[in-house]
Amino acid sequence: MAGSISNLSLSNFTGIDFNQIMQSILLQAQVPEAQLQQQVTADQTAISTVGQIGGDLTSLQTALGALNTDATSLPLSVQTGAGAPFTAQVSGTPLAGNYSVMVNQLATPQVTASQGYASDTSVMGTGTIGITIGGATTNISITSSNDTLDGVAQAINSAGLGVTAQVVNTGLPGAPYRLEIISNSTGGAQAFTISPSLSGGTSPVFNATSIGPATTSITGTSTPTFGGTYTGSFSQGYYFTVTSGGTVGSSALTIAWKSDSGESGTINVPSTYTAGTAITVADGITLSLAAGT
Repeated sequence: MAGSISNLSLSNFTGIDFNQIMQSILLQAQVPEAQLQQQVTADQTAISTVGQIGGDLTSLQTALGALNTDATSLPLSVQTGAGAPFTAQVSGTPLAGNYSVMVNQLATPQVTASQGYASDTSVMGTGTIGITIGGATTNISITSSNDTLDGVAQAINSAGLGVTAQVVNTGLPGAPYRLEIISNSTGGAQAFTISPSLSGGTSPVFNATSIGPATTSITGTSTPTFGGTYTGSFSQGYYFTVTSGGTVGSSALTIAWKSDSGESGTINVPSTYTAGTAITVADGITLSLAAGT
């Protein structure tokens, strides 16, 4: 710390201000002292900050301890709100709290329908109908006593497999009656497949994509052949009528068609048609004509 200085005067040093020199020396001596005071202040501030951080870490440790307790201690029970279309149970290590669940769409049971039939007493044939649910297949016996649409539906229901069969009249032209099978429960575990093995009648087809054999009644020598991969949304019958005949490959032919669902159209076969060439009809179905009349 600087002290006071008396005026100093020396002989033989006329013109030299020793007092100013001494004042300058003392001011220079004060600089290290000021720097040390600033350093002490900075150190005290740092010590205070470290203490504050230590307090924050202690609070964080306390909060983490409580969080760890919640993560490792399961709630005693879980409850759903009144009217919720589901139940809940505890598993794993969930945190305690309230959870909101939004149901966008409810599950629906599987529904499968056959192709159309002209009547609910149409004969489907005798043999077995296999129904597979959850990997287990049950074969239902179909005899001459229950080989109609109504009889097969009753036989399936009597088996008590967890599905319900019914005959539905769709009102569509041609073949409005279908055998419809519905799962009694929702969910993938209740999904089913149907494997008919019937003969002597018109066996039901469920969601087939292949073109089955055609029943034809024609006058002439040209045999029609149907092919392709069916892309329709459900099984149904297609009916073709030659409205203007002639010789394939030399005469122009006209063939009208319609389906059980009401679709219809006209196929114009030119006189230059080459026998065996596939003609696109509808829903992936193709028609080919052999040589002849």
